[in-house]
Amino acid sequence: MDYANGDAYEGEWMGDRPNGQGSLTMKDKGEEYSGEFLNQKKHGRGLYKFANGDVYEGGWKEDVRHGKGLYMSADGRGSCRRVVYYNGVAM
Repeated sequence: MDYANGDAYEGEWMGDRPNGQGSLTMKDKGEEYSGEFLNQKKHGRGLYKFANGDVYEGGWKEDVRHGKGLYMSADGRGSCRRVVYYNGVAM
């Protein structure tokens, strides 16, 4: 599914919304998400690639990072750290 803003979703649907496994490419941000969706929101486990090359792999809840995950920095040093988020806030 291609959206008017240039974003694109490919994956499972329920009704008229992304639900289940899928991939979302956000053209204007230059970012990508692959993982679980619930009612068109990132929810469950997923992998998010930021425009700067950083990667977060872990839990999501209603479109925000939530739960345990790994954050891999593209700072040239290959740093990787375990993180825990609660409703989008790092703990």
